[in-house]
Amino acid sequence: MSEDMTLVRGACGSAWRKAGGSAGRGALPLLLVAALAAALLGCSGGATAGDEERARAMMRMVGIEYGRFLASHNGQPPKDEAELRQFIDAQISQTPNYGVKNAEELLTSPRDGQPLKIIVGKKVAPPDPSGSPWAAYEQTGVGGSRLAVNARGQVQELSSEQIESVVAK
Repeated sequence: MSEDMTLVRGACGSAWRKAGGSAGRGALPLLLVAALAAALLGCSGGATAGDEERARAMMRMVGIEYGRFLASHNGQPPKDEAELRQFIDAQISQTPNYGVKNAEELLTSPRDGQPLKIIVGKKVAPPDPSGSPWAAYEQTGVGGSRLAVNARGQVQELSSEQIESVVAK
């Protein structure tokens, strides 16, 4: 490191600036872009605890909306994904604090970026005694596990084998 440069450490990395406290006019936009990228991507560039928390919260919302659908349709699940999407879009417009723009965004896994697999046309009993049917699960998931949610909004992390044998029957 030369004598005219000072190392300034941030939460996820570091940036150089000229001694005397000034980063120089050209460096400021670069530092802002780097800080924004670090905030959006996280320090490791991979999934963060916040991403996992958001994924579980979104799955919980999907399960709750699926349960609401069942309650408003005499316990019958949606006949197809389009029917559930239409129902969710109507709910989102009435509930602005969901933090999502539409059903498309809600029904996409933030962990693997793929649309959720929605249980349609049938009820699938979960392995637990609650009796609440499965609502949706991730198609791919992360690290060999996938999130699944029931109609009460209870999120579980399951292996691909568990998904295939219990949820996706």
